[in-house]
Amino acid sequence: MIALSRPQADLPGVQPQAQKHRLARAGALGLLLVAVMANTVRFHALHPINWVKAAEERYDYGFWYEERTDRGESFRWARDAAGIHIHLDEQGRSIPFRLVCGAPLAHLSGQRQRVDVYWRGKFYQRFDFNKIGERFFRVTDPDHRSGFLEIRVEPTFNLKAMGLSPESRTLGIKFFELPAEQSMPLSEVAVLNPR
Repeated sequence: MIALSRPQADLPGVQPQAQKHRLARAGALGLLLVAVMANTVRFHALHPINWVKAAEERYDYGFWYEERTDRGESFRWARDAAGIHIHLDEQGRSIPFRLVCGAPLAHLSGQRQRVDVYWRGKFYQRFDFNKIGERFFRVTDPDHRSGFLEIRVEPTFNLKAMGLSPESRTLGIKFFELPAEQSMPLSEVAVLNPR
């Protein structure tokens, strides 16, 4: 590389054709470095959160495939740890979410299931299910416009391992993303606000 920066006259025994090839390679390497630096500076455009938002897709982990209830409502089973990157509206509010306990509680240790909710890495709410039921909530955060909403479920269950069903997935809680305009029973709404 040092030899490539020296004038051609200073390169003893090197043919002019070989010098041209080396200079061409040095030029290509220089262009590559400029391209890498430009992409590094604009990395945010390449970040999954940004391109997923632009494509209006989900950026999540820890969920099974989408399913439908008998009434046609879309949901996904969460595993023991699941998260989804969400965007808040102009008032700093998320869409409503619904958690539905579908665990065979009588067969679980303690006959209950606990779901901890985290917003942007901080613990905010715990939902205890000691019977089959549902809980509604939404995130309210005027200081941030997006972040990860994460849930931790304990215990999870495997119906096949319990001898209750051929279903072999390890399941946690049913997670529903509700339409923004859907109203929720006020007594059931837990508003998560980090202040």
